Amino acid sequence: MIIAVGYRINSKRATKFRQWATKTLKQHITQGYTINRHRIAGNYQTFLQTVEAVKKLVAKNSRLDISSTLDLIKAFASTWVSLKAYDQANLPTTGINKRQVKIAAKDLSRVLTKLKHELILKKETSKLFAQERERGIFAGIVGDVFQSFDGKDLYPSVEEKATHLFYFIIKNHPSTDGNKRSGAFAFIWFLQKAEILGPTRFTPEALTALTLLIAESDPKKKERMVGLVLLLLKKD
Repeated sequence: MIIAVGYRINSKRATKFRQWATKTLKQHITQGYTINRHRIAGNYQTFLQTVEAVKKLVAKNSRLDISSTLDLIKAFASTWVSLKAYDQANLPTTGINKRQVKIAAKDLSRVLTKLKHELILKKETSKLFAQERERGIFAGIVGDVFQSFDGKDLYPSVEEKATHLFYFIIKNHPSTDGNKRSGAFAFIWFLQKAEILGPTRFTPEALTALTLLIAESDPKKKERMVGLVLLLLKKD
């Protein structure tokens, strides 16, 4: 009855309803199931359990190739949650790991110099890589990441420190060349130093995409970029 009435009323809301109903019914008829991303986001663990239950119920000789589809949905289940959070600007602003991890500007300079030498040997960069545009710029970035006020760190968690180190190196362009690579390397290096680096979340491809996203982002959307990185760290 609801569908029948919805298809007869002429209004913007009714039009949206008809579009949604048609898309949902078509998906259910052709694929045998429908996906509600909002429900998945709110019931993540239940969703994964349901996927396993459905796989057991489907007969092995079924004509539906549902097993591979459900495996794909399960493998990328966290994507639906992350995309929803990004669309609604409902991203985290803090991290959870309050471990005390300190680095000095000389530590950052040392690891970047080592990276530079490795890249030069592979003929993948020049001597301009990680070369400061002005003396003390990297020290300034490290100082910004570890700054405190009234005895409290501005960025209290390891995740926040790593993320802002990542962001500042990319966006502040401290060196003549290689800022994106330097930022990505410093980010991973710091997480590894803090012993919270999760290889299942930050694959080389994912790190590349995230680095480029930050590099191309509007500086006015800094908090959103930082929140996105914090979300990915939280889900590892």
